[in-house]
Amino acid sequence: MSKNASKYGGLYWCVGVPSGICETGQIYFHADAVRVEHGALVSYRHQEGVPDMSILTFAPGQWLYYFGASVFDGGAVCVEHWKGEVAE
Repeated sequence: MSKNASKYGGLYWCVGVPSGICETGQIYFHADAVRVEHGALVSYRHQEGVPDMSILTFAPGQWLYYFGASVFDGGAVCVEHWKGEVAE
């Protein structure tokens, strides 16, 4: 059964998390927007005519970084060169 997470947003994101939260240290998810609010990383889904809905939140101290990710390889889409993170 597919989770079909893409229905929760048109963009794909990666958030780095401290060890102990997940095995790989990175969590990938779909959302239409991501904002830092009072130290928390909050992701949102947009639907026309409906207020933005928060769909995933990382508490302050529970995330290290985030970036827009490629749905093909998970690499940072805005980075052209980053050894070990973006294929060269």
